[in-house]
Amino acid sequence: MCLSVLFAFVSILGATYCFGISTLGLIYGPLCRHSQGHQDLKWGRPFQNNLTGFSSDSYLVNQAVWDQCREPKNIVAFNLMLFSVQLGSSAIEVLLCFMQMINGLVGCICGTHSHR
Repeated sequence: MCLSVLFAFVSILGATYCFGISTLGLIYGPLCRHSQGHQDLKWGRPFQNNLTGFSSDSYLVNQAVWDQCREPKNIVAFNLMLFSVQLGSSAIEVLLCFMQMINGLVGCICGTHSHR
């Protein structure tokens, strides 16, 4: 039971890391080839400089600005779906591993005493 608590704690650390990275991936946006003004296409993150939260200027809310990314095709939608799924699954993993830690702690403290 004590090993179960330890492994659940390590899993919570991993899920928390995944949650943070997914959040940053959603905030900064995808890496794509985009054009700024009339310049040639260049690789970069066109939405990174426009970090205004969840206002109407954010690429998360305003789908009209997704056309800034020219290549790879549909990278913005892919980025949103990938990091949203990872964000949700890591949140569920934290919850399940926390419940496993509580279960393991109760098992360690109370134990399985059998009186014969």
